[in-house]
Amino acid sequence: GPGNASEYKVGSEEGENNQGWSISLQVMVKDNIRVVALDGIIELIEMVLPQTENLNKMLTELGSPQKIVPILSGNIYVFKDKGFSCKESNGNIRSYIWFEKSF
Repeated sequence: GPGNASEYKVGSEEGENNQGWSISLQVMVKDNIRVVALDGIIELIEMVLPQTENLNKMLTELGSPQKIVPILSGNIYVFKDKGFSCKESNGNIRSYIWFEKSF
């Protein structure tokens, strides 16, 4: 079916000399894909896996992540040099996230 898109605008009131600022964040969801864009530039794409994958198998292949970020349901493993992360819970990968390396 068609995807859903939401837009969020964040900004300050216009100050003196037009010092106000604003950014817009777009979130698009279709099937198992989530896309987050900032001012129209895609910052990250998340793909939820139809079946979980084994975390240890991936760590054996890729080596250690640069960062592990704890979240409510498990951890996010960040492979910054490779430009992606994965969300893990109970030793299983639930989704992959690709991001701009500068993000």
